[in-house]
Amino acid sequence: MEGLFDILLWENYYLPDKYPFRYFYVTTQNASKIWANNPSSAAVMYRFLQFKGCIIKIATMATNILASQFKIPLSDYYSIYISPDVHADRVLKRIGLVNTGASREAIVYKARELNPEFPGIIDFSC
Repeated sequence: MEGLFDILLWENYYLPDKYPFRYFYVTTQNASKIWANNPSSAAVMYRFLQFKGCIIKIATMATNILASQFKIPLSDYYSIYISPDVHADRVLKRIGLVNTGASREAIVYKARELNPEFPGIIDFSC
């Protein structure tokens, strides 16, 4: 997979009316270095979090997509949590897996309880 992916980085710029916008540009670095040498899921998430502006939800989703969709082998999958977003919130509440007043943290822990080896797999049903 060498050379197949390039890393997208972004910069913040501000218009005169102070609305932020972003633009993307491609570097010459190889993104496969993020998941090289069979790292743990926590290591891959940490590497994503090193990008400016990357939050835990984006790092979780990116790691989950690498593992589930692109079949990138990782040494473990238990650090890939369900992304605590509005979609997971609605689905897990509607099917009765969590109470209607459950917090986002409670939803993450319920996903860990349901599938401790790979809690993030539940995210693809939402």
